Order: sequence, then structure tokens, then C-alpha cells
Amino acid sequence: MSTGGGTCPRCGARVEPGQEYCLECGLRLPGGGLAGAVGSTWQRRVGRSVPTSIWSILALLVVAAAITGVAILISTGGDDQSAAVGVATGPASISNPTTAPATTETTASSATETTAPATTQAPPPRPQIADWPPSQDGYTIVIASMPTTGGRAVAIRKANEALAAKLPEVGVLDSGEFSSLHPGYYVVFSGIYPDQRGALNGIGRVQALYPAAYIRQISH
Repeated sequence: MSTGGGTCPRCGARVEPGQEYCLECGLRLPGGGLAGAVGSTWQRRVGRSVPTSIWSILALLVVAAAITGVAILISTGGDDQSAAVGVATGPASISNPTTAPATTETTASSATETTAPATTQAPPPRPQIADWPPSQDGYTIVIASMPTTGGRAVAIRKANEALAAKLPEVGVLDSGEFSSLHPGYYVVFSGIYPDQRGALNGIGRVQALYPAAYIRQISH
């Protein structure tokens, strides 16, 4: 059919020049579309001596070349766009945020208190059995006189008993060493006084525990 327009061979509807399909029945029109237009133009220039099949082949080649060109343009444009995006963004990099380590402040919630240790008073020293001072004369209060034949240990036990009662200056002397006493006795005494008055002041305390106690002069 001529590309100059006409009617559809199936339904007789009006077709425009270069129209490929009938708009009424959908029939593919001979010589329509891009291939038909190229074939018609070439046929007018060269003449009708060329067979119709050659025109069809040439039209197909033109269409294929056009499609190839469009594909090349699309692929080239996509590469350029990718390159532009790559240049703009640069290589992907992940930067870890720098976080300063948390500073733990050690606060002394309680100050070290220096507590003085509790002072424990040592018990007073236990009174010891006293000895009569050498070469000293004076007065004392006799608690008990015990024969030396019974041993000094008996006199020491009596003296410790008087010490437990907290009598002052409790001691044991051997009567044989003093001229004012009868020999053969261990004398348990309390107090060493320079005179009789001092002994009189202390005898009441001793007689409260030992009623038989008495004052005696001690001389060498």
C-alpha cells in the first residue's frame, strides 16, 4: 500500500501516511512505520527496479542500527552518571565516633578516721610482800607470829591474805634478826612507821580485820 495514506485493506478505515497499524481493527499495514517510510523514500530515489524484499532487509538494518545506538547512548550515560556519583561521594568510609572514656571519679565517701585505740588501763601492780628495811628501826603492827619450825611458807600465805585485804606494807620478818623480838618466829606485819604515833594512826584499820593485832617496836 502506498505510504501516501489510504484505507485499511481489512476494514476500509482511513489511514495516515506512515501509519503502521489500523486504528480500527489493529491490522499491521503494509509499508507502515519507520521501515515503511525509509523503504518508500529509498524506492523513490533508486527506482522501482530494486525488489521489495531488499527494501524490507534495509529497513530492518536501519531499525537495528537505531536500537543499537540508543542502547549505546543509555549505557554511556549510565556510566557517566555512576562516575559522577562516585566522584561526588568518594569512597565509602565508616568513621567510628571518638568517644572520650568516661572518667570515673573516685570520691572518698568516708574519710579515714584516725580513731585512737581505747586506752586500757593496766591493772595496778599486785602488791608484793615487803621486807623490813636494813639497818632501820621503827614501829609496826604485828598481825601474826608463827614458829619458824612450821616453815616460812605458812607465814607467806598469811601475808598474801593480808595483801588481798589491801592492808599497807605487809611483810614477813625473822624475829631472830632483831634484838627487840624473841627469836624463833616469823612475824607477819603491816606498816613501817618511824615512830609510835604513826603506828597508832594505822592500827584501827588492821584491827578491823585482825582484832588481835598489836603495835611492836622493831630495832636491830
